[in-house]
Amino acid sequence: MVQHCFFGYSFEFFKLYKPFVFVNNKFTENIRQKELTKMLDKIALILVTIGALNWGAIGFFQFDLVAWLFGGQAAIISRIVYVVVALAGIWCISFLFREHNDVLEPTTMD
Repeated sequence: MVQHCFFGYSFEFFKLYKPFVFVNNKFTENIRQKELTKMLDKIALILVTIGALNWGAIGFFQFDLVAWLFGGQAAIISRIVYVVVALAGIWCISFLFREHNDVLEPTTMD
């Protein structure tokens, strides 16, 4: 016997699915961690792509775009960019050891 109803769901429904209703629990922490990982993956791929384009420019045209933009290879800003791109490349190594579904997850249009 359902005593109360909330938008078509009994309160028994909310008792059964309590972990999915409340905000601070393991389920939502797992979702947040996956979203953070996805965001870091995208940032790392963008940085690695920038690094690859820079290396392509060096290989094809002997032109270091990062050094040109930031005042030479020895400039502190250029060195920071090189280090950040290298760290992104190290992060992308983890793609080789993950499940395929974790790396590329299909998106749906609502």
